[in-house]
Amino acid sequence: MTINYSLIDALIKLPGVVATGGFTYRGDQTVCHGQLSEIEADTLAKAARATLEVMRMQGDILQMLTTVCAPRVKDCGLQGGKGFAFRGPLRTVCVVSNVFCIINNKEASLTPVLRLMLERQADAADVLI
Repeated sequence: MTINYSLIDALIKLPGVVATGGFTYRGDQTVCHGQLSEIEADTLAKAARATLEVMRMQGDILQMLTTVCAPRVKDCGLQGGKGFAFRGPLRTVCVVSNVFCIINNKEASLTPVLRLMLERQADAADVLI
């Protein structure tokens, strides 16, 4: 999986973005811009990859249960989650495919950040290997 360097460069320029980076699906941090040390960026990349894998599994399970509970529904739109956002009291972490972004909640809106990430990662490979 290749890293979308142009997306990372665009994200760090948005107001309120504290840090952004990309990682391989093995969890190795490969690039990071912003206010994270190398160790913090590596830890975040590994946590993001692991959390993304869990979110995708949960989406697949919900898809299966939705199909069983409503047999006429072929696609509930939950399977294979492509990302997640976690909002804390001061910061929010967003992950779409293999790009992460941390924003300051008082200085940024999640909507433009997430919109940019989803648009630029729309064609990203949908595998975690």
